[in-house]
Amino acid sequence: GAQVCVVALITEPHRSPSGSRTRMDDDADNAQYRIHFHTRQAALQLPSDEVHAVPAKLTRQELSDVVCALLGKRGDDAVALDFLWCDRLVQGSLAQHAAVLGLSREAVAEVEYFAASPEPTHAGAAACGDDWVGALGFARGGVVAGGYDGGLFWAADGAVAATG
Repeated sequence: GAQVCVVALITEPHRSPSGSRTRMDDDADNAQYRIHFHTRQAALQLPSDEVHAVPAKLTRQELSDVVCALLGKRGDDAVALDFLWCDRLVQGSLAQHAAVLGLSREAVAEVEYFAASPEPTHAGAAACGDDWVGALGFARGGVVAGGYDGGLFWAADGAVAATG
């Protein structure tokens, strides 16, 4: 059968506005999800197929730390990971994700993890504009991008031309 491994983080306890702890505070602090982590990336495969009990308040970064610890990757060997739960990217805490999707703590959560893509860096010319891209089109071997500021940019063979 599946084994349960408890992973805990040391955090400061939540206090009510009066500074005293309430039963609701204790319940929220102790809430946990039972998670079966899995991946499609062979290099990131966990050595065992266990179910892990983790605090509901964990965020994506803290989940990444947990999985890296289970993989034995620490410090410079640690890998930034992203997580899918019910085919949705986990962006807040587990509790927030579950609340948005109406998920229960009763069932074992199947959570897929994978190496996070690095944040994109600006590699183009300054002529590309400073606004968000609002539309993309492909024509005649090039790409046309339209910005929310009304700018239009044509890119072909690595060259960028801007029109206002």
